Amino acid sequence: MTSLADRGVAAVVFLSASNTIEGADPEAYELLRSRRIPFVGVNGQFEGGEEAPVFSTDDLLAARSTGRAGWSTTSR
Repeated sequence: MTSLADRGVAAVVFLSASNTIEGADPEAYELLRSRRIPFVGVNGQFEGGEEAPVFSTDDLLAARSTGRAGWSTTSR
């Protein structure tokens, strides 16, 4: 994470597995906060109560949408 911060990364997105691991080292979050680099999580809260925005996808809706799109293109 330090090399990304040193290169001037604008922001970081953590996917579910990377921000929900039990006992994860909070060093990455501390580094980002100290350098005022924004970060968010997708599909999972941050371990240890890190306060950052977390967005969730609606997998059921996505599956249904994909199914309808696939049906309409193959039924012609």
